[in-house]
Amino acid sequence: MEVTLSWGTYTEDYGILLKSGADNVMSNAEMMADGFRQVQRNIRERIGKALVTALHAGRTTTSNSTVRNATFSAANDAFEIENSEMFFAYLKSVMTQHKYLGNLDIITDSVLDPMARKIAAQGQFAGTNLAYQLQGMNVMPHDILGTEVAVSAYPNGGVALALPQNSFAFIPFVDETYRNGWGSFESFNGGYSTMVDDSGLPLTYMVRGYSEKVDGSALGGTTDDIKYNFQISCNVATQIAQISESGETPVYEFALV
Repeated sequence: MEVTLSWGTYTEDYGILLKSGADNVMSNAEMMADGFRQVQRNIRERIGKALVTALHAGRTTTSNSTVRNATFSAANDAFEIENSEMFFAYLKSVMTQHKYLGNLDIITDSVLDPMARKIAAQGQFAGTNLAYQLQGMNVMPHDILGTEVAVSAYPNGGVALALPQNSFAFIPFVDETYRNGWGSFESFNGGYSTMVDDSGLPLTYMVRGYSEKVDGSALGGTTDDIKYNFQISCNVATQIAQISESGETPVYEFALV
């Protein structure tokens, strides 16, 4: 099935003076590196919110006519579970009832995250071993869920998104000019380059930069300073696996009620 990808571009601007590190504990190179780390962190956070928003918006709006261990809320497009101790076991059960039999990716809000951690920490010698519930699950907390996304229907939290592994695509793209590189950041015309993500994620940032003469005395520099101006950006598309049945997707929302 052919789909049209919807792209998002996440951009942050950053600038630093050449002489800003002249009388500072940190060198100019260290300050520049730290600035790039902060920019990357901002972009990652924005992309993370976009991913969770896309998954929540693309959740399934249909259910089997009969569902055990949960109740489907057609108003909220969510499967509601009342048992907190068995929440993840019931979640797995619902996914199995809908023929998703393999491993699952689970995104939890800040209410369910500590519950999952507690379950994961239990073992066979615990008084009540509930760790089996998380078998075949890759549980990932995200504080955007339940605060900025999916907050109106369940204001007290306890929200999770579940989907089969490999049913959601995260697709980055780097423009050819940036990939090949061009020019120099040391000139007014500037240059194009790329930068890898410092946290290890599979992200490549596009970097556009140029330099100019400025009076930087009011900004921690000197009157005869040089300012480096950078624009760091990342192109990303997301895509949920397509299903021919109207309203059905492999992304399921669950709520603890």
